[in-house]
Amino acid sequence: MSKKQDQKEIASKQNHEIQYITSTWFLDGKRLTASVLKDVIKRTGKSRRSVYVVLRYLGYAFKAKKK
Repeated sequence: MSKKQDQKEIASKQNHEIQYITSTWFLDGKRLTASVLKDVIKRTGKSRRSVYVVLRYLGYAFKAKKK
């Protein structure tokens, strides 16, 4: 049986994912903005892989977070 998820939990996970991606992708030293990321997600779908491919195509670079 599939586990039911409530809308608040889903929204929380989506918000966390957007914050993580915007904090790790840069273009010329400037962070990726949430509005650009949301636009990319709308156009490409929700697959993380396809979003990353489009971000690289747009010129953004991934920089890992330091612990």
